[in-house]
Amino acid sequence: MQSPRAAAQQATQQAQQQQQGQQQQAQAGGAGAPQQQEHATQHRSKRMKKAHGGDVVALPAALPHYAFSPNNVLARVQSAAASSSQLLLFNTEHTFALLDHRPASRGHCLLVVKHPVATLLDELPPGAMAAVMADLQVLSRAVQEATSCPGLKLLQNSGPAAGQTVPQLHFHLVPVYEGQGDPMQAPANDRPQLDESDAGLLTAALRNALPAALAPGLSVWASSSDEMEAVGTSLQQHGLGRPGTVLLLSGHLGAGKSTVSRGFVRAACRDPLLDVPSPTFLLCLSYKEDIGHDPAARAAAAEAAANGLASAEGGVTVHHMDPYRLGNKADKIAGLIDFGSAFEKDVCLIEWPDRMPTGVMALPMAGVRVSVSGTGTQAAGRLVTLTALSVDDPASTLVNTWRAAGGLPAPDVRWRIGGADSAPVGPDAASGTAGGTVGGTVKAVPADRSEWLVLGIESSCDDTAAAVVAGDGRILGHCIASQAGLHEQYGGVKPDVARDAHAAAIQATVDTCLAEAGIEAGQLTAVAATVGPGLSLCLQVGVQHGLAIAARHRLPFVPVHHMEAHALITRLPGLLQTPTTFPALVLLASGGHNMIVFSEGVGRHRIIGTTLDDSAGECFDKIARLVGISSIPGGPHLEALATAGEAAAVAAGEAAARAVITAGGDAGSAAVAGARAAAALISPFEVTMPMQTGAHRESCNFSFSGIKTSVAKLIEGERTRLGLSATLYTGPGSASARAALLTGTEAAEGAGSSAQVEGVKGVDGVEGVEGVDPHVATQLHASTCLIAAAFTRVTVRFMQQRTRRALSWLADDARQAGAPAVTCLVVAGGVAANKSVRAGLETVASEFGVPCVCPPVKHCTDNGLMVAWTGVERLALGLSKAPPPDDPEAIRANVDVLPRWPIGPVDPRSSAGLKYSKMFH
Repeated sequence: MQSPRAAAQQATQQAQQQQQGQQQQAQAGGAGAPQQQEHATQHRSKRMKKAHGGDVVALPAALPHYAFSPNNVLARVQSAAASSSQLLLFNTEHTFALLDHRPASRGHCLLVVKHPVATLLDELPPGAMAAVMADLQVLSRAVQEATSCPGLKLLQNSGPAAGQTVPQLHFHLVPVYEGQGDPMQAPANDRPQLDESDAGLLTAALRNALPAALAPGLSVWASSSDEMEAVGTSLQQHGLGRPGTVLLLSGHLGAGKSTVSRGFVRAACRDPLLDVPSPTFLLCLSYKEDIGHDPAARAAAAEAAANGLASAEGGVTVHHMDPYRLGNKADKIAGLIDFGSAFEKDVCLIEWPDRMPTGVMALPMAGVRVSVSGTGTQAAGRLVTLTALSVDDPASTLVNTWRAAGGLPAPDVRWRIGGADSAPVGPDAASGTAGGTVGGTVKAVPADRSEWLVLGIESSCDDTAAAVVAGDGRILGHCIASQAGLHEQYGGVKPDVARDAHAAAIQATVDTCLAEAGIEAGQLTAVAATVGPGLSLCLQVGVQHGLAIAARHRLPFVPVHHMEAHALITRLPGLLQTPTTFPALVLLASGGHNMIVFSEGVGRHRIIGTTLDDSAGECFDKIARLVGISSIPGGPHLEALATAGEAAAVAAGEAAARAVITAGGDAGSAAVAGARAAAALISPFEVTMPMQTGAHRESCNFSFSGIKTSVAKLIEGERTRLGLSATLYTGPGSASARAALLTGTEAAEGAGSSAQVEGVKGVDGVEGVEGVDPHVATQLHASTCLIAAAFTRVTVRFMQQRTRRALSWLADDARQAGAPAVTCLVVAGGVAANKSVRAGLETVASEFGVPCVCPPVKHCTDNGLMVAWTGVERLALGLSKAPPPDDPEAIRANVDVLPRWPIGPVDPRSSAGLKYSKMFH
């Protein structure tokens, strides 16, 4: 017996065949066309009647040539729900819901069906459609409650002809407001992008309006670090500061877990200036309120102790733990405190609870789970979700009460200032914002942006830099104190040595910069400083100095992400003919980072691909050391060797072409011979491009460790071939370093070069040769130049391949989502100074019809200018912090650096296998 679907398909095919026959007759002008048309109409009418009266449905079972695709933008949001910047409202067996990223009106939501179907005409599993409709009704009620809209519009487009661009079944739920008209008239591409702050507020309101079964707990939107700290303060003040409470804080690196904990601990100790650092390095830090000079507090503690509620010493001990750095050795943290007693008598704040020992987490505990959304340097706040550890937990009643009230109660702490109780104040007192009693008012930011003067301080690695930039982009001062020559003896940057050099240079560097700008520190509008990623010891120097200036003159302080600053310098007015516009694809390649990032705006970044091991710059530097280049960084010197190698290949090609012409050959034969000769010179040193097989073959991720190993083997092989020790360069002054290469002067003094190495020159910064035959040294130097050229070629091709793929992905994403396409390709970071890298990526950009934007070579490496301009951009969005009080202890307490700070979430197409990647370094 024929199934209803098969009957429907057969009926559809018959109708299409009849329609085609009618069109052919009509085009031929046949006299029987009207009669045929009438007969076909009657036939369809009878068939439809039969369909309504029986089991056969004559409608198409699916749209032709339009099927579900697993590689669509909505499917990727679903697979990356945990780290997606588009936060899910709920996620059920059959559907998930989220805010539309280009809303037709405020509160515009999408309900996406999770089954592999493209349209309503595709078959769904039994019961799925009923579940979809139930979820749609629940979402509709939540949207109406959260937005107070008087009406809702439901839209479902099935097929491209109906306006569907994403091949996955989904519904648009659009609030309609009085006097708005049809909100869906404007195409998605013409609608403004969803504001992140508003998205956070809406997400919190929608989740709290949904049934608890779909969105459990309480959702709170914290728009700033001060509000994040206030969340911790409120939790401590309103029921979760009692003994026997555990807070499990989950979230990505840099999400703000330590900020929430800081507010909690400061409230518990009633000290708004208490230094509460991240416990990452010390694993566990314990706190208790100091009541030694407070008679009232001592009396209250004695009374509580008499009633068995606390110890006579007063207060409750708070343990703040973070096992992150222990990795698979997390069991070590179990011996730091008695967890059984702590879970019963103290308060425990545990970051990264999933990394805690299993035995510890199996102990009885009561409290809440604090989940913090987001990652990286977002230009908005964080969504904090509070859920009780169990339904029977006393905290469950608290969370339900707060949810019914619409949010957390405001913090109300009697801070102890100078040993005396102060009046109750909010979180502003702890942070020193305007209106607080601790730090005082903050200097107002002028309405006219051209009047802004922002100081930028950079100290993330091995150069101390400062710059002053006006709000309109005028560069008023720029100073760099280089550490060149300081780290060569260590074969790389030594953090403690770099820190000491920063500390010695920071004051003079900033003073020189301000003098160059012709201003005093008090005339500044704000201070910006790199807070991460980078070397922790080095970051602290710049941040502390910046905070000291901000505190002294009551200036806003702007935390800056190092890699975002590398990208945003290309937006500095007047620096480039074609400044960066959003959205942009950014290739960030430096000594510590290598990633492809999709940037939709300041603080709106998504990692399309990252390195699994070494960065490109790190690979350049390591290979430079292998060939005997002692300078740090060695990349520029290696580039010079590669240039010499390419010149040798060109010279060999020209010589071969001349030989053909001399022998009477034609120009075509000469060109072929020249190309072969040039290729033959470098081909023995060709390196295989990595990641062409395996899990990452189709990703945009990088791996440079294999290239480094292959080049090391080539160098070793050449040394062995020439009768030299195979020992590779291991550090400045080593025997292999002295015998590795020949400088230009020594080459000229040698026996001369053969025709094979014509055009190869020496390079400054390369260790000389001692005790080696000059002819052998010349040959080794020539081979090294050719190896450098081959290495550069494969590195550039690898970058081209991954960047080309990323641009293709984003072009497809833009088409599906109805969003603007990428407007430019930005190449930034120290490696962007390499001419071959620039030329190769300019070629890729031209293939997609977009400009390739690179900073001037002198601004590719770390500098204060990029930090100052990023400070301007973030200050314009209100992304600044109030300075601490002008007190050394308070300043030190507010030095908060993020050595590992992701710039954004990872695209799911490249997220597989990133467990051991260096994306956070």
